[in-house]
Amino acid sequence: MMTSSEAPPPEGYQPSANGLYAVFTKPIEASLNDDRSYRMIRLPNEMEILLVHDANTDKSAACLDVHVGNLTDPVSGKSSINPFSLYL
Repeated sequence: MMTSSEAPPPEGYQPSANGLYAVFTKPIEASLNDDRSYRMIRLPNEMEILLVHDANTDKSAACLDVHVGNLTDPVSGKSSINPFSLYL
C-alpha cells in the first residue's frame, strides 16, 4: 500500500483509487493494426507492469524482464545467478 511517507509516483502516473498501485495515464503507443488494449501500472516496490488485454483469445501468459548483468553487479559473479533463481 502506498503511504504518505513514500515518494509520489513518477511523471505520467496517478495513484489508484485504493492506493495500492499507480496507473500510467499517458497514451501507450501501439500499431494501428493492433486491436488489443494496454494499461501500465507501477507497484510500490517500483516494479512496472504492462497489462495487455486481447478479447479474441482464451489464453493467458506472463513474462518477466529482469535487468541484471555484469554492469549492474557490484560483486563479480552474483548477477549471473539471479536469473536462474527465478526459475526455481
